[in-house]
Amino acid sequence: MRRLPVAADHEPGRPVDLSVLPLMRSALAALGRADEEFDADLMRAAMRQAPAAAWLAEIRAVDVAVELINPLGSLLADEDVAVNGYVVEVSDPEHGRIRQAAPPFRTQPPGEVRGPAPSLGQHTAEVLAETVVALKFPRPHPVRDARWRASAWSTSGPTSRGRSRPCCSPAPR
Repeated sequence: MRRLPVAADHEPGRPVDLSVLPLMRSALAALGRADEEFDADLMRAAMRQAPAAAWLAEIRAVDVAVELINPLGSLLADEDVAVNGYVVEVSDPEHGRIRQAAPPFRTQPPGEVRGPAPSLGQHTAEVLAETVVALKFPRPHPVRDARWRASAWSTSGPTSRGRSRPCCSPAPR
């Protein structure tokens, strides 16, 4: 198996052979798989043998940019995230005090979280009622209705006084 360089012989931008890292070699030995062809499945099995912090330290030590990928929900429990104001605590009627994402950017006046996310179907009746009203009484469309009015003015004939009038307005008496 061809070995890729690590640490001293590593050139920036070139691949690094993680199979020769001391922690990887000991993890593979603990699994009894040190002589197997190194691939993604073997690496995954080996990486389960040590904590993520140990792997991060070892991989960073050979000048590889690496970061832990956590489940999104774990961010809500991170104290640094809370200290920086990226999460807020709200009172949820079903679950009690919970953390949820804060507004993702700063504005003036500042945005705020007023409460928990609505439960499934909580506002369905209100939204449907607004939709029915909107369908029965549509608002005038500013562009379409303006075109129609302009067209009505230009296509109507002259009045007895020589001026145009809208085609739909009553004739003067």
